[in-house]
Amino acid sequence: MAPAAAKSIIDAAMSARAGNLARIVLPFLPKDGNVLDVGSGTGHNAAALRQSRPDLGFRECDIVDMHVVGGGADLIVDGRLPYDNSTFAAVTLFFMLQYPEDPLPLLREARRVMADGGHVIAAQTVCRGRVGRCALKLHEQVWGPVAYSVARTFRAVPDVSMACLTPRRWFSESEIKALFEAGGLEVRDTVRMTSSAAMYVDTVYLLQ
Repeated sequence: MAPAAAKSIIDAAMSARAGNLARIVLPFLPKDGNVLDVGSGTGHNAAALRQSRPDLGFRECDIVDMHVVGGGADLIVDGRLPYDNSTFAAVTLFFMLQYPEDPLPLLREARRVMADGGHVIAAQTVCRGRVGRCALKLHEQVWGPVAYSVARTFRAVPDVSMACLTPRRWFSESEIKALFEAGGLEVRDTVRMTSSAAMYVDTVYLLQ
């Protein structure tokens, strides 16, 4: 397959995944104001949200700038989000809490930059039981690096250190909710993106 064709297919797959997430998250977006996407990765998620809600302002940040769509990411330095207190009507955290050495300070930072009356929208894969945890761990440790390696080969994503793309933990439902609570956030609504009977489930949480 020609590199350009492969890159196009990979980009289409990332855009489709982001579009599906955007459709689920759309009812949780604020009526007005600014939205911050933390751990914005390639920029596809924010781009899909921006396309759905062009009336909102969007900013994106990450520890490295991996954007292939959008204007790029503001950099997180020493674990601190580079924004003033109470800046954003909503903060999104999409499938990224497994990567920091300690995700709790990041949740507290998300809460700090969230405006009064605002909310955090988190999407995370949660596992069911020991078998589910093992399956999720295998999936993320094998599929993630393979997918990134293929995408990098065809220049569909930038070349960055695998250290920032290596998952450090795998959450059960009770563990992720305990983390949210420790970060001063309360679960107000939950949407399952995949079958709740599966060994691990992609889940969206509305937090305040």
